[in-house]
Amino acid sequence: MLNICSKSKFLLLALTFSLPALAANPEWQQATGLYASGNYSGALSAFRKLAEKSPRDASIHYMIGQCYKGLNKLQQANSEFDWVSKYAPDAQTKAMAKAMLGQMPSSAGTPSTSASAAPVALNAVGVEPAPNAFVNDSAEQTIAVAARKGWIPCSGGCLNYRTPGWHHQHVDGHPETDMWMSYPNSVNTQFYSQYHIGHMIKEFPDKAAEDTGACPRCNGTGWVRAK
Repeated sequence: MLNICSKSKFLLLALTFSLPALAANPEWQQATGLYASGNYSGALSAFRKLAEKSPRDASIHYMIGQCYKGLNKLQQANSEFDWVSKYAPDAQTKAMAKAMLGQMPSSAGTPSTSASAAPVALNAVGVEPAPNAFVNDSAEQTIAVAARKGWIPCSGGCLNYRTPGWHHQHVDGHPETDMWMSYPNSVNTQFYSQYHIGHMIKEFPDKAAEDTGACPRCNGTGWVRAK
């Protein structure tokens, strides 16, 4: 277990004191609690849910980067830190992200980001494809590129690139670059963006579909190694 008593608590305190509105958010408190306990997978899921509601919040993306770093998913971590270093509205968060970029191993590669902070390029051979990213807004092209790297969409029943129906639409508070999946029923239609790829979406006939958490087969990434 990593020693989180110093470095991790320092960065959480720094973000909390600079962003009192987030500190009062129970979802933020839950996510940071999971991170502080060393549960990076659970924290990543929690922070991604926060990012779904506030996709341009640099502090949330900074913590997503920390979770990826804790999970040793360096390309994804690098992409998050790079976006934060460019677009964070406050100097402190920018400086923290730049400091993390300086600590990242060179093997993490050069990140590529889009307006929604999702990488649009897939990682090197043998490395898991970047999450929540569509190549040229095309599920088919994304799958084809991943296949050349040795990855295929998960078959565990989660929302992923093979799920038919991905499309663009306007949703208040979200970048126009986001891709969405519709879940209609007799009452209304629920929409989930690419930030829910790798999660199990449970549908109901008389209420909104629900994200029940990360897929146990692909650990919430939407990808598995090709056999």
